[in-house]
Amino acid sequence: MSHVSLPLNLAAVKSYGTGRDSNVGSKKARRLFGQSFSALPPRIVDSPIYQTHYTGMKIHAVLFLVLAGLQFAANPCKAQQDSAVLFGVLAFGGEKDAHVRWDRTIEVLSKHLPDQRFRLIPLTLDGAGAALETRGLHFLLTNPGHFQSLMLRYELAPLVSLRTDAPGRAKTGNRYGAVIFARASDDGPKRLSDLRGLRFGAVAPEAFGGWQLASDTLQRNGLEPERDLGELRFFGFPQSAIVEAVLSGEIDAGTVRTGVLEAMAAEGRIPEGTIIVLNPVDIPNFELDLSTALVPEWLIAATPIAQPELRRSVAQVLLGIDLHVKGGRDVGATWLPPQSLASVIEIQRALAQANDKPATLSWQQSVIIGLVGLLSALIVVVSIRRFRPQTSFPPPIVSRSSSDSGQSVIGPTSQLTAREEEVLELVEQGQTTKEIARTLSISPKTVEFHRHNLMQKFDASNMADLVHRAGLWRHS
Repeated sequence: MSHVSLPLNLAAVKSYGTGRDSNVGSKKARRLFGQSFSALPPRIVDSPIYQTHYTGMKIHAVLFLVLAGLQFAANPCKAQQDSAVLFGVLAFGGEKDAHVRWDRTIEVLSKHLPDQRFRLIPLTLDGAGAALETRGLHFLLTNPGHFQSLMLRYELAPLVSLRTDAPGRAKTGNRYGAVIFARASDDGPKRLSDLRGLRFGAVAPEAFGGWQLASDTLQRNGLEPERDLGELRFFGFPQSAIVEAVLSGEIDAGTVRTGVLEAMAAEGRIPEGTIIVLNPVDIPNFELDLSTALVPEWLIAATPIAQPELRRSVAQVLLGIDLHVKGGRDVGATWLPPQSLASVIEIQRALAQANDKPATLSWQQSVIIGLVGLLSALIVVVSIRRFRPQTSFPPPIVSRSSSDSGQSVIGPTSQLTAREEEVLELVEQGQTTKEIARTLSISPKTVEFHRHNLMQKFDASNMADLVHRAGLWRHS
């Protein structure tokens, strides 16, 4: 599927829940997009306005995944036969929502492949990487951007793509995108250019549908998020938390994957006339609110520990499911052969090029930096005149990131605090943010603060990378 360049209209705004385009209580809200998700590629953005506020989600299976990975390493054939077939899913709506969406698919697989025991494992963005790192998953259900970012490192192979077009549901063409929205008010943003200086909410820096699609659209319309947004706040899963934050006034605008607003409106969680969609894009055969380009729907990927016969059997069952109902009974999601990811690759390439460009400063920022530099210079001059220089100096601090030979060493760039040591140990044990907070009797935000510092000190790209680097460091 080739990428489509969209004519994005900055002036166009559609009221959410009012007028002819009303979603609340309308047929459109009832034709719900039955499988709405969000997603990722990797990288933590290091910027003063990028505040990571991951709310976290309980993942009771992480420790089990580590043990399963060790069992496979010791005896891969026996592990394949004796353990359950672990089906990881990126749970953008939370753990409970993931089971509601996907338990029926697991039941269908179990019915048609009775010799196998299938188990659904809801995962966060960090949890998916950790599970793959320990070779603890046979299959992963995720979005195409997330898949593309993990494919080479973990040798993932696409198996089937999700079919979302179905009678009684909004037409999607088996594609999805993202919605950029704001609270409806007289003084609120009406177009993308109005977002300058405002507070914006998204899922995570790595989230494909929950941030990167919106970031691509903002940059194509002349906005550099790091420079132009007043604050970029990441909420993690579920994505409904971003909508609630906009409604409450905690942030001014946000982005979620397509289908989330319609689902919340149908549940009565979005009061009529309180949300407007910025930069609405109308594409034939796509009936959900949209602000960005479209990409292929989610897919199931097989990992290296899934044997060829198991892959073939799972694909045959999923591709053979009748559309929606068989014998009057719901059979869950339906599937297609893997779709082309050309549009995903193009978006990721554009984002990578934009992130590699040197940041440009506004004239206000340039003036402030100049004044700060001048003030610093004056302070240095005054200090030199008032105080004599010291006759002895402490030895320079040598970073653990480099050795005498100049070769890179995996380890913290500065000494860890006692609390960071405690948090790192619990992260290595597979505990989630909330579980660490309970163990140490601190708040989840404090845990996230220490996790962020640990990732910076270890120069880690994600939590799985942090665990890997910490393990090498401890054994070095």
